[in-house]
Amino acid sequence: MKLKQVDFKEQEFALRYLHRETLPLDDMEEHGENDIWVILYDLTLPVAFGCIRPLPKAEDGSQNWYLSRVGVLDRYRGKRIQARIMRYLCSTVKKMGVKRVVSDCTTENVASANSFIRCGWKVFDPIYRWGLPTAIYWEKEL
Repeated sequence: MKLKQVDFKEQEFALRYLHRETLPLDDMEEHGENDIWVILYDLTLPVAFGCIRPLPKAEDGSQNWYLSRVGVLDRYRGKRIQARIMRYLCSTVKKMGVKRVVSDCTTENVASANSFIRCGWKVFDPIYRWGLPTAIYWEKEL
């Protein structure tokens, strides 16, 4: 399986398909110009995707990023693909000088929580809670 960084506009159909199939209860977020999107292919079949995006700069001028989405088709789950995508996206922004990435998942999403733990993320308590009432907030120092 090959992980490939893609242009949203060029791969919009595949990304929207993967989002609909893997995260059916979530609305597809609007993409930003600086977002980084990836698709994992099994030969030519897109089977997973992920997105990381910049957040507004902090008061100290630092640039944090937000791991926005990672979705894996049902029949490909259990193969640590989510963790592979998370690591790739974090590695990509680390090369750009990013020092910290944040994200969230719900308490009901045990598989995602386990991926965060496996990838070395830590739970934190943000000043502004952006997620659902059952959200767990994660951060990773790069």
